[in-house]
Amino acid sequence: MGGHWALWLAQRQDLPLERTVVYYAVRNGNYTHSRSSFMFHLAEHDEWVSSAGTKKLQRSLEEAQRPAVFYNYAGTEHWFFERGPEKTYNAAAAQLSWARTLAFLRAGLGDARGAGP
Repeated sequence: MGGHWALWLAQRQDLPLERTVVYYAVRNGNYTHSRSSFMFHLAEHDEWVSSAGTKKLQRSLEEAQRPAVFYNYAGTEHWFFERGPEKTYNAAAAQLSWARTLAFLRAGLGDARGAGP
């Protein structure tokens, strides 16, 4: 549900979101007023996220001229990032996706990185 919430918030023009990272979720919508760049981490096998939904979202972001990168992790299932009972944790995919996420978010900080209050 967090991914859907993040995508809904990123569509709002009154919010100054510059970077949005989403794990195993897609949500079509109108992104023409979004200020965000997007990064998606998707599982190869995911009963909750369809390839048709992903393609529709990609088209929506392209039409809105919003930068977006989609990563699909081979051999993974929904919840590949999360440890715990009944989860499908994949250590290699989790580590790679986290490194990509941090690099993406840090790139958005620009000169503000390390600046104090």
